[in-house]
Amino acid sequence: MFAVLYPYIEGFYMSSAMGSVTLPKLLNINHWFVIVFLYVFAAGMFYLMERFEKRQ
Repeated sequence: MFAVLYPYIEGFYMSSAMGSVTLPKLLNINHWFVIVFLYVFAAGMFYLMERFEKRQ
């Protein structure tokens, strides 16, 4: 599929080559902020889902 579409998207594909991009590099922040944020977000979601399941 990619080989068929490549001639049509080659300009976009080549213009967006940024190497290895990570969220901390993209946001220009320390990687520990991302790790802590994801941990807190996941813990919060588990907590909210547990409360939601208990109500039903």
